[in-house]
Amino acid sequence: MDTGVVRPETIPREVGDLLTRMYPPDVAYTTRIVQPLIETVQIAALGTLGALVLAIPVALLAAENTTPNGATFWLGKLIVTVSRSVNTIIWALFFVVLFGSGPLAGAVAIVFRSVGFLGKLLGEEIEEIDFGQVEAVRASGASQAQVLLYGVLPQVKPALVGLAIYRWDINIRDSTVLGFV
Repeated sequence: MDTGVVRPETIPREVGDLLTRMYPPDVAYTTRIVQPLIETVQIAALGTLGALVLAIPVALLAAENTTPNGATFWLGKLIVTVSRSVNTIIWALFFVVLFGSGPLAGAVAIVFRSVGFLGKLLGEEIEEIDFGQVEAVRASGASQAQVLLYGVLPQVKPALVGLAIYRWDINIRDSTVLGFV
């Protein structure tokens, strides 16, 4: 009965077999993997973009210095917690039931998982901003939207770009797994 256990004396032969099958690489199947590769990157990019759009308001709610009141603060924290608590593959299975199998379910799953990650880290960045700039914009008679646009956003923009790139990297890895969903 073969148990699948490799005996130490067969390791050199097994490694040699592996290396001879790896080199030279067989490029005959390359044309079959180009389209799935492009789809993987598209799912990750669309998921990251959608998450950014949703994460900015969530981060504003989850940051104590920009949320309107305690109830919205806890709502922001709840969204962040729920999003981060559920793994991407579980979100994907949920959305496969709703949308059917395909790239849409994967992209929406990535959006839902990424919102919590981006919302939490961006919210923490918002809590660390220099409030003097915000007060200066507010003192000039700016509306609340203008205060956020000209007082808060410029201070967190470098972090936002860095977080978006980092999350996109994570989402590319997640979307390779979601390709099976």
